[in-house]
Amino acid sequence: MKKIRFLVFSIFSISSLLLSSCSIFNNEKDQPNIEEPSEEIPGEEKPEEETPGEEKPEEDNGKIRIGLNLDFGSGAAYSAFNQGYFIEEGLSPDVVVTGESDFIEGLLSGEINVGVVGNRSSVNYFTKDSTIKMVAIDNLSNDERLISFNFGNGAGLTSNSTIEELGEALSGSSVVLDRGSQSYSFWNGLIDKINMQLPSDKDIWYLNSYGRKIPTNLEVYLDKNQINVIHMKNSLIYDAMQTEEYDFCVAFSNEASNLVKEKGMFTMIASPITHLKEFITPLTWAVNLEWLKTHEETMKKYMRALVRGMNFRRDDPEMCEIDIEYVTCGGYKRGFPFDSVYLLGAEEQLEIIHTGDAYQYVQNIWSSHFSSDDSEQISVDEVVDFSYLINACLELI
Repeated sequence: MKKIRFLVFSIFSISSLLLSSCSIFNNEKDQPNIEEPSEEIPGEEKPEEETPGEEKPEEDNGKIRIGLNLDFGSGAAYSAFNQGYFIEEGLSPDVVVTGESDFIEGLLSGEINVGVVGNRSSVNYFTKDSTIKMVAIDNLSNDERLISFNFGNGAGLTSNSTIEELGEALSGSSVVLDRGSQSYSFWNGLIDKINMQLPSDKDIWYLNSYGRKIPTNLEVYLDKNQINVIHMKNSLIYDAMQTEEYDFCVAFSNEASNLVKEKGMFTMIASPITHLKEFITPLTWAVNLEWLKTHEETMKKYMRALVRGMNFRRDDPEMCEIDIEYVTCGGYKRGFPFDSVYLLGAEEQLEIIHTGDAYQYVQNIWSSHFSSDDSEQISVDEVVDFSYLINACLELI
């Protein structure tokens, strides 16, 4: 997702957003500290003063500061905000809209209480004595897609085709993809998984841009199994596939979506969701642990509102985009390819937790940052706490 390198909006006041036109308000810390004149009455007892240095526990009163990105990935929280779910759950939220690299520091320090975390920043879950914990998976990226013509090598293939069927069709074919994008990682992962299911005399392979045989660990490289891989920028793949010069393509974003829409010619036959769940590193929600110690009830309310927002986004993604656009005062531009993500609601959240897929995705996140040789591995159990999510989902179903 696109990284926003600057603070897009300061803290939003929820009452002002709902009652007035878009405006920006400064953080309370920026306000001058004005001392009020003394109204002491002679003979009246003074209220007991706090001992200097003594910290009074913060009241668990529904106040919460939320860190969001300016993108569709944060859409559930934007809809929870704009559809009034936060207010209905008894919350008083401040929303910080900025780039992830900016608010992750605030999340770690506690200046931000909860926030959506992408894969780049998710390494912070696994550091020793981390101050944050994962409390929910937001959505599953399904952007990279292997697409075939409905004739030739790809005839009869669907997203339900087996790994072995994909391997047989790809053998001796031509595939166009963007080697400088995430598509290349998806492609290599898919090739590895296919070859794990095939006998060695059917292993598929290709030459990379340096003329090296990929994968590098095959026993034999038979010419009949070689795939002709052509590098091309993703933005050019849609037009290239119209020429019918290539059997397959790996594409993402609007190029992939537009090809799949032409159902008479093309079919999506593999994606992370259908064939390569090991590839998925989802957006997640994190909470600051120090804040959580004194805000259990607020956290429960927040999770209910967030899951309601997830349900809303899943059922009406177009309206969710309108919510994002409204809350950010036009900072967000509509047009996200909805078929590039698998949107989770309450039922889907419980399903991936029940099947264990949720924990597989957390392991995928770890694997994207570390290798199995890293000595100090932190277990999934230390990184996640899905109890608030599970309870919210069960209450809402």
